[in-house]
Amino acid sequence: MLPSYAIGAGALLFITTWLTVVIINNEDPIQQSITEVCAASQTKVRVSKLAVRFLTAVVLGVLGMIAPTIIPGSTTTIKEVIAGIEGPPQTVPNAVLV
Repeated sequence: MLPSYAIGAGALLFITTWLTVVIINNEDPIQQSITEVCAASQTKVRVSKLAVRFLTAVVLGVLGMIAPTIIPGSTTTIKEVIAGIEGPPQTVPNAVLV
């Protein structure tokens, strides 16, 4: 089970990095300026691009968690994935808190 998640996580790292570059740099500087003027704020444009990138990464992450359950020959079930997400809270050693 873990190798399939490791492969998926590695692939998602490169895919989301590539999507970030594509989403952030999809306009030439002149078109970027026009978009900022139409949106009335450079901040709105940047935040919206980051929100699109974040939502895309979340959707791909969810698909990456579910994918090993539908791979033929996999013994992982959806219940096990949900149990892994809802796992017990992790305790932090006292040495880290100091």
